[in-house]
Amino acid sequence: MSAQEKLLHNHPLANIDRSQPLNKQLQDLHEVVKRNFAFISRIAVALYDDKIGNIKTFLSSGTQGVLKHYEISLNEVPTLKELAKGGQVRVVNDLELYQGSSEHTQKIKIHGYRASYTYPIMAHDEFLGIVFFNSYEANCFDEENILVIGLYAYIIGQMIMEEIYRTRSLLATLKTASSLMHYKDPETSNHIQRMARYTRLIAKELAQTNKYDFTDEYIERIFLYAPLHDIGKIAVPDEILQKKGKLNEEEWKVMQAHTIKGREIIDNIFENLGFLIAGDAEIIRCIAEQHHETIDGLGYPHGLKEEQVSIAARIVSVADIFDALTSERPYKKAWSNEAAIAQLKKLSGEKLDRDCVQALIDNLEEVENIQKLFIDEN
Repeated sequence: MSAQEKLLHNHPLANIDRSQPLNKQLQDLHEVVKRNFAFISRIAVALYDDKIGNIKTFLSSGTQGVLKHYEISLNEVPTLKELAKGGQVRVVNDLELYQGSSEHTQKIKIHGYRASYTYPIMAHDEFLGIVFFNSYEANCFDEENILVIGLYAYIIGQMIMEEIYRTRSLLATLKTASSLMHYKDPETSNHIQRMARYTRLIAKELAQTNKYDFTDEYIERIFLYAPLHDIGKIAVPDEILQKKGKLNEEEWKVMQAHTIKGREIIDNIFENLGFLIAGDAEIIRCIAEQHHETIDGLGYPHGLKEEQVSIAARIVSVADIFDALTSERPYKKAWSNEAAIAQLKKLSGEKLDRDCVQALIDNLEEVENIQKLFIDEN
């Protein structure tokens, strides 16, 4: 029985625990691939961000440290852009002879890879991302094994598409609920885009340290779910949410309860949808419930302090406060970035996580780029 026939007879995902994070599923699938093709040293997946035209690392199995926490404009990688446009695979059997000059190609070559198979993930005409197969051996891809590797690539692509659609379904449900809150407490869509991307910036910067070993998958999850931090406000009465003056003690207690309500709403939605995306529930719960907790333990609703507050909530808190300060509101003018950073520094280590604040400060150029891309309309 040929490798292709074995693949069709025994589905590679049959013995893989689909409740695990995607990165673990990819690692398990890589082990299956290596039984037939030991020369496949690395399998990786990158996702396409259609809002800004960037390709970003998402999953990886094999050699670590290659293009980890990496993001680049698709326009800067012409060969990948061509794949995205045409939907055709690309095979390079000797990267030493390949003329690609992009940073992506150079990083792959520096790590000793000699051959690559690249498969675009397409849903009809929509480009979703790319699957990469890399080998340390040159001239390892031939007419026979390419057929089977192509099937593996297709299966990985389907796995990613399924995850994307499940995530979109979850986000659509959560955002529908969240949109009800925005009718009561208006926030611009650009505010949501900015704070989510600040969240991603902070998480990526933290991932470069030895203190936080975030996967690209985890960073993507925080980025996706950060905008839902205030979903519990749909349970707050209008007269409190829209009150012009200072809230009294009872009203403040009701307002604080939006964090608990947020978690309850999220739990109900997960239960009603009848599925769980591995690891996502806990990330969203923590973001909704803990984003008003502070490092000194004086936040709400539980008075958690320091490491008791999830890192996802600590990241979102810094991103949200920064964008709130630098955005115009009916009751205030927008602060300059300099003034907002000065305020974050005052709160750093007392109210806000010191590492998260510094991570944002270290990426001010990217912050400014995000602000230029997502400007509020007057």
